[in-house]
Amino acid sequence: MYFNDLYNKILIEPLLNNDYNRLIIISGYATAAMAFHYLNDLKNNHSKNIEIDLIVGMTSKDGITASNHIGFKKLVNDDFSGKFKCRYIRQRFI
Repeated sequence: MYFNDLYNKILIEPLLNNDYNRLIIISGYATAAMAFHYLNDLKNNHSKNIEIDLIVGMTSKDGITASNHIGFKKLVNDDFSGKFKCRYIRQRFI
């Protein structure tokens, strides 16, 4: 499969072309840097008021770095307070 511009087609355009006000992202892996980039892009380039809820799934297997954890906490508590939530799946399912 080959896709062009997945970032815009999956994460930006659906929010702009519909009346959505919340997006739940379920991801195996994520970084605070990517979350910041995305949240900042929404804030600066798109005027809609959208809440983002990120669920990171592979932390039960691989953990999460301290720098990413601190970064996610800063995004949740300071930079995008009330607009961004981040949760980790910590329990392994068999």
